[in-house]
Amino acid sequence: MRRGLASDWLNAHARPWTPAGLREQDCHVLLEHPNLLVLGPPIDQVFLMKLSASRAPDFTDMVVLWPLCGFTDADDVVNRFYDAYPNEEPDPFMTEFVQRIISAADAR
Repeated sequence: MRRGLASDWLNAHARPWTPAGLREQDCHVLLEHPNLLVLGPPIDQVFLMKLSASRAPDFTDMVVLWPLCGFTDADDVVNRFYDAYPNEEPDPFMTEFVQRIISAADAR
């Protein structure tokens, strides 16, 4: 709720979008219980995962996440995306799509 994301966004269904290079030590503890440790990836990584999935609700989530990210601009996002997903085919429209996300976030 604090980040404006759906209550079920954190689940095992996100595993296929795990970016290359995501390290456990870079994650932050969301919940620590004697029998359960829930880690959350850095916000930039979550943004890249959402970009990789690019389902309809992901656009809204990325707009909410954008102000929390450390990217400098749309080109930085695209460069980091291909670092995180080196097997992805180049998308000539990705920079424009990310710029739409940034514009929507700026308009909030």
